Amino acid sequence: MSILQELDHYRIPLKDIKEATNNFDQQNVVGEGRYGLVYRGNLLRPKGLMTIAAKQVDRTYRHGEKRFLNEIKVLSSCKHANIVSFIGFCDESDEKILVESFVTNGRLDRYLSTAKLTWLKRLQICLGAAHGLNYLHNGFKGQSILHCDVRSGTILIDEHWQAKIVGFGLSAIGSEDPTIYSTVGARGYVDPEYIRTGSVTKESDVYSFGVVLFEVLCGRLVYETYEDNKQLLGPFARLRYEEGKLNEIIDPILMKQMNPDSLEAFSAIAYQCLEMHRAKRTTMIEIVHKLEQVLGLQQEFEKALALQLVALDLKGIQEDDTDSYKVKNLEYMKIPLQQIKLATRDFHDDFIIGRGGYGRVYKADLFHFDVQKYVPKNMFQHVSMEELSGYQRRKSTVAVKRLDRRYGQGTAEFLQEISVLPYFRHPNLVSLLGFCDEGQERILVYEFASKGSLDGYIRSTDTKKNHTWAQRLQICLDAARGIEFLHNGVGEHHRIIHRDIKSSNILLCENWEGKISDFGLSRIGPANLQATFVMTQVAGTLEYVDPQYHKTGMLTKESDVYSFGVVLFEVLSGRLAYFQKSEEDQEFLPHMAKRCFEQNKVKEIVDPKLTKEFEKGSSTFGEETCPDSVNTFVSIAYKCLQGKREGRPTMHDIVEELEKALKSHVKGVEALRTSLDAIKFATNDFSDLMEHRGHEKVYRGELPHSKGRTSVVVKRLDPIVGSYGNEFYKEIAMLYSYSHKNVVPLLGFCEEASQRIVIFEHMVNGSLKEHLKSSSLKWRLRLKICVDAACGIAHIHGSDPDTQHSIHGDINSSSILLNHDWKAVISDFIISKGVGTLGYYDPVYATTGILTHKSDVYSFGVVLFEVLSGRLAIETLKTDQHNRLHNVSNDEPKNQERGVNEDSQMIFLAQLAEHCFKNTRLEDIIFRDIRGTIGPKSLVIFSTIAYRCLQEKIEDRPTMGEVVKELEKAFECQDEWEWEQKLPRDYEKIIQMSKDPVSNTSTKKDLHSLLSSGILLHDGQLWLSISMDGVTNEMVSATKFSYKNVKWRLIRKSRFTKVARISDISNINIQIQIKTEFLTPKTMYGAYLVFKFSDRRKFSSRPLYVNLKYKKAGETLNAYFAEWRAGSKWLKIELFRFWSNSETNDFDVSLESFSRYYCGNCGIFVEGIEFQAISRRMDGIEDKELNDEKSFKPDLNMDRVEQMAIDCQDIIKRSESNTQTASKEDLYFLLFKGILIDKGEKLFSLSKVNGKKCHMLPAKMVIYNPSNVTLYNIKPQAQSRFAECVHILYHHELRIKCNIETQMLSLDTTYACFLVFKLSEKCRGLKCPVKARDLLPYKKERTKIISFTSPTTVNLNKIKWIPEQREDGWMEVKMWETRLDDRHNGESIPMDLKLISFEGTMFGLILCGIEFRPM
Repeated sequence: MSILQELDHYRIPLKDIKEATNNFDQQNVVGEGRYGLVYRGNLLRPKGLMTIAAKQVDRTYRHGEKRFLNEIKVLSSCKHANIVSFIGFCDESDEKILVESFVTNGRLDRYLSTAKLTWLKRLQICLGAAHGLNYLHNGFKGQSILHCDVRSGTILIDEHWQAKIVGFGLSAIGSEDPTIYSTVGARGYVDPEYIRTGSVTKESDVYSFGVVLFEVLCGRLVYETYEDNKQLLGPFARLRYEEGKLNEIIDPILMKQMNPDSLEAFSAIAYQCLEMHRAKRTTMIEIVHKLEQVLGLQQEFEKALALQLVALDLKGIQEDDTDSYKVKNLEYMKIPLQQIKLATRDFHDDFIIGRGGYGRVYKADLFHFDVQKYVPKNMFQHVSMEELSGYQRRKSTVAVKRLDRRYGQGTAEFLQEISVLPYFRHPNLVSLLGFCDEGQERILVYEFASKGSLDGYIRSTDTKKNHTWAQRLQICLDAARGIEFLHNGVGEHHRIIHRDIKSSNILLCENWEGKISDFGLSRIGPANLQATFVMTQVAGTLEYVDPQYHKTGMLTKESDVYSFGVVLFEVLSGRLAYFQKSEEDQEFLPHMAKRCFEQNKVKEIVDPKLTKEFEKGSSTFGEETCPDSVNTFVSIAYKCLQGKREGRPTMHDIVEELEKALKSHVKGVEALRTSLDAIKFATNDFSDLMEHRGHEKVYRGELPHSKGRTSVVVKRLDPIVGSYGNEFYKEIAMLYSYSHKNVVPLLGFCEEASQRIVIFEHMVNGSLKEHLKSSSLKWRLRLKICVDAACGIAHIHGSDPDTQHSIHGDINSSSILLNHDWKAVISDFIISKGVGTLGYYDPVYATTGILTHKSDVYSFGVVLFEVLSGRLAIETLKTDQHNRLHNVSNDEPKNQERGVNEDSQMIFLAQLAEHCFKNTRLEDIIFRDIRGTIGPKSLVIFSTIAYRCLQEKIEDRPTMGEVVKELEKAFECQDEWEWEQKLPRDYEKIIQMSKDPVSNTSTKKDLHSLLSSGILLHDGQLWLSISMDGVTNEMVSATKFSYKNVKWRLIRKSRFTKVARISDISNINIQIQIKTEFLTPKTMYGAYLVFKFSDRRKFSSRPLYVNLKYKKAGETLNAYFAEWRAGSKWLKIELFRFWSNSETNDFDVSLESFSRYYCGNCGIFVEGIEFQAISRRMDGIEDKELNDEKSFKPDLNMDRVEQMAIDCQDIIKRSESNTQTASKEDLYFLLFKGILIDKGEKLFSLSKVNGKKCHMLPAKMVIYNPSNVTLYNIKPQAQSRFAECVHILYHHELRIKCNIETQMLSLDTTYACFLVFKLSEKCRGLKCPVKARDLLPYKKERTKIISFTSPTTVNLNKIKWIPEQREDGWMEVKMWETRLDDRHNGESIPMDLKLISFEGTMFGLILCGIEFRPM
């Protein structure tokens, strides 16, 4: 019985859940679980209305049903105050819904950084969660429940601030033994031991809970990192605890609430949970006891604190309020001076990152109000301090600006900035995070821009700091959007004129986002102010100051526009605006820019680095024209510098023009923009789902275009992860910019509504993972794939090495795709960076959360060992398999853990490979089908670089550039080794014997090429060459033969210095006694006489009939045909074949004569005898003839009998025997034997092979002019199918001409025509072959060579068809082929064939007839 049947009493009708959630209204969505959305609803139950949480399974999620059943199984068996209550489920109409009680205050992770969640409440929540986990681990007899997904997101808080554990989709109910799992937990919470072994235990939950404890203590989520330290919270907190610096990462607001003893005890518990070795971790029972003690300490502390506050209140002690100008409603943004001093070591110079007229800027790590989470919800709203205290705080790297009153930054400016800037929140403005106004200090705290200011990149000569034109355009556009926001005001509140726009006030963040900073000189006023100018004392940086403002003191928004125009020309020219020497200073950047624009010489001010980029990307830049994007950019920049303000554009106009310039430049990207409707059409409305992995769904589709349709892969990203808006577009542009042969081609993208979809080219050979265990994937190809993949990753890493955009984050054998010709490309981009795949995880990333380029290197190292071993990164082996691997894969048996399946064992390839490499036992894991095919040097280089990739310390791992070089070296060594295998074993000896010197630096490929073309040995009397597979061929010079009558000649195109000239070909008398020296053992060779005729006549026939008569071992033999040697004018004729069982072989052959009839009276030149390899014999394999032809066995299938009778009824009627009166069954078997028709003139039958029609015609019916008594003699013949046969007289030709009835043939069938014959004892002339020439004009291959006798081996391959013995005692030989198909509209097919004997007559040939049978 299934779990759902057992729990049928919990079943809830679908209509009730729909009614409760208002038909799954989006407004009722309260969250998203691992496998679907969660809805809030009011469900009517027998006891009344209750609030529920309904978790709806996403049907496209591959593991959704499994997770759904798992949750039901666990929750239905758990009853505990700290575990969410199970209400029921629905499994109806393809809907699967889990119903739980609704927990009012939601998830713990939403409150971690709020001051609203006091330390006492935090302790109570942690204790409640610990009670719940302890119940899971120890509340069931004989078994425990492993949650496997403990995190602050799976701990809910009810209205009384009590914890409730949820999220049991990954949980396991089982024994006390470790459980093997492929998917466990979330990033930052996963037990490092799971990454190493794939197994989970109670201690895995303990580790995850320890991370939650540190989240609660530090007031931040596990994956929130500092600018300088990108570690995940778990390992970072452990390090701080060990250093005694844990206080530095705890929110000061929480610190004030803590009893020091409770803090010490709590942090000790959390630290013990995070022990790297499971055996050292505490248990949930111990955690519960210790947390109860911590809670008791804190409660006592707070009681004492409350009494102290009451006592102070009675004494009338009140807060001293001396700073009357303090802004009371910004108290939540205040940062104590003590914390700032502590973070900057009392403003030490080591922390200075900038200086200016206002003072200094320091870099520090501080806790502050979380602007990023507060502002989107509360923009421009007036809220109380009590409400603000509930908003989140976080610690991050910040920029601390310490104002110096001596330089004009007074109290008024300070107050203006802190009272207004908190409302100016924009992605392209640097955010004010906090301030300090204690004593004489005036300090502003801003978000930190990690890439510094724009001016540092404009003036830099470092090529690594060079921005592409696209990046420059984007930075300018970002800055323009920020200024536009300032100018247009915030609602009805304020507008700002910045007054100091310059490149040093444009800061650059992690991904090069441009942000406007430094509002110290800004002028702020109501947005609805009618005046268009402000009268001020002139301020700003002179190189950027608007001349009109400098002259009149009238400050307007156009003043900022002028300054921004100067910045635009700085960006284009790659030079900064320096102080103007005079009014006519031609080197002053604004003057130069305006002059070049007006004289149409814009190219003169374009940054040379950009010029190279433009020249590389355009064939027209070298002329007078500039790219359209440059023209648009320069035009709007020029307008900004107009002398009259009314001629300058607004910032809105500038934003529009810069957007136009950017789109013009990246028009290649824009061309890829695809509509959602087109993608729906291509994927049949997303119906062909290939897979659902992580936060993306992959579909198969066909995208139409002008030339047809292209197979594509469509990746549809979930809206809850990854990049949004401009960030998504930047990632698309980055992927487009890769443009590398080893990066999967981007074909399109879509960002309509909330959809983010990427379209890639479909790779026909799938992923590398699919071929790892394929024997057809040889080592050479495996190496080439690795080189390709490494080049792709190296290109990605080098695209923008300072950002995370250039890190792949999930390299595995599934993300390496193979196209039609097996070239590898890297795929799986535009995913949440660092999601990763078990088995490929970088251990450093798994434990620290720091994702680097070296994380990709580690993952690629695993892939390299997959390629070498033919194994997957993780494999589960049966016990007997594991026992054979035990001493290889496990040098620490205690660490290998058994799973739920007692007969299985999980093996991590990375660990196995490291062990084998370190113990020099790499051969044990090499894929069996490539063993013996790997060059030793190639293996050493490959395995060494793969091992280096897997080093634990990041600094010990190579870069991808190094990996590429080493893999290319491994490929070169493999190539060299493979060429060496194709060389003779004694190639070095052969090279030394050569007449011509060979360079010592020659590669094996060069040597192979040399030997393939051939070299002379033994004083020019032996020519040696090799074939592609290294088999040796020899040719012995004719000078080694014995002659009775010979002359020697020099022939230019001979391999030897002289050749033999024999005048009389009818009596050549050549004696050949030779010994081979270098032939390859276990190889069949053919021995060929190489010669040519001395006259220059042209022979058209191929092969050429020469009929060489010779003797070997006392036997007289004939070799009939000579053929032309490839690429030469020499002929060769095969004399005999032999197996070379050793390098030396002795032969004795006597050549007697050539046929004068065909060769004439001319002489011949003899070059020598060539021994050429024909085939190789493998050890243990005997030569066999395989005959797979199976006879057709007639059966009594009545349907077939009936059909055959219908098909053949017209032919059967032509029979004079009793066939028409026979039963259908008798007739059926009779047809397979054959029946005479047309008065015995023809024989009709069915093929015993396939049941198709056959027939035979008598010889006298098909012989042309049979009545000619000088050519033929027609006689009765015993044991013949027909009454009479034809005897051929003394004539060398025979013509067969007839018409074949199509009725006697089966449609769509190819037929062979056999001549049925016998040779009389008096036959002498047919020992030679015969030409069969088709006289029909439309036949392509008109002449074939056949034989009436079985030829010798040397003649076999020149003769098309040879005779075979028939069952009726006659012989037959194929001589013609035809096919019956729809093109034959007539009643017959013509046949006209002439048989011509090469030598002698056909006397003695007896013909029975011709037979047509299906092939």
